[in-house]
Amino acid sequence: MSFEFKPAEREAAPVFVGIEGKSGSGKTYSALLLARGIVGPKGKIGVIDTEGKRSLMYADDEAIGGFLHMDFVAPYSSDRFRQAIHAARAAGVDAIVIDSASHEHEAEGGMLDFADQLEASGSNKRAKWIKPKMQHNRFIRSALSCGAHLIFCIRVKTIVNTDTKPATKEDYAVCESNLPYEFTIRLRVENEGIAHFEKVPKPFAKYIRQGERITVEHGALLMQEAGKGIDTSRIVKLIANLEEAASSGVAVFREAWGATWRNTGPSGDNKSMTPEREELNKHLARLKRLAEDADSLPGDSDQDREPDDIGGRTTPETEKPKTGAAVYDDDDFPGDRP
Repeated sequence: MSFEFKPAEREAAPVFVGIEGKSGSGKTYSALLLARGIVGPKGKIGVIDTEGKRSLMYADDEAIGGFLHMDFVAPYSSDRFRQAIHAARAAGVDAIVIDSASHEHEAEGGMLDFADQLEASGSNKRAKWIKPKMQHNRFIRSALSCGAHLIFCIRVKTIVNTDTKPATKEDYAVCESNLPYEFTIRLRVENEGIAHFEKVPKPFAKYIRQGERITVEHGALLMQEAGKGIDTSRIVKLIANLEEAASSGVAVFREAWGATWRNTGPSGDNKSMTPEREELNKHLARLKRLAEDADSLPGDSDQDREPDDIGGRTTPETEKPKTGAAVYDDDDFPGDRP
């Protein structure tokens, strides 16, 4: 694929919000209010609830206006979170709240637990992180490309740092160390939803008011900015579906790619380049690597995976190829040419 520069154009894009806070700080309610403002009164909110159905106490809250709920239980592996994201999109969810995303890091079946299992089975202290990191990165890539707005609730804990003299108490966010860099907006809440924004891109800064309690209005204001620009929702959905197919391995991805390529160009013509095909082609190398990773990394088999509880790994229904669809060799994907 050749490299090309074009005049920059603003594109509408989903927001990825990280809400951090200690127990009782108001993370869940703030996330739901923010989500309602982002999607509007008719949009669908989906909650992936790891907290023992705690979010259901807000099911009849008038300001939130209802939401879809998933009771997400252990194991809390990255791969099951990835599947839950795709299940939410399949249910038509516009904004996905994960409460709490910290479980993916430290709870049963999460990254730390997975790494400890690998060390116990013979991996050294460095090698034990390879598979957990791969699964985490695959989860985040899928989340970022799913096309929905994302709100991750992150627990904050206090530790005593004995390396300082005198020892000091320090707060830290319970999540993978690089995750905060992925957030479009990052804030900490306290005292039942009082917000302190820590990361705000310049276009959003005019809507931010430090020290206020989060309301639906805050989400609506953020969406005014996020919704500006070219509508890319169709291509985002196609790429998200291809990511889900790639997560099932090379064979499934080949068929899904072929079906998607045919559906985005003239009938019977695999060579003509349309704007959608050009955009798809930019992601092909990455998607092929993802499919290869899926074949080399055995899902959650090391973590007592339960494959059918949230839909398993199948080609997304909207992109399943028809019977008899062509299967392409690695060097012969449509569009995969210099």
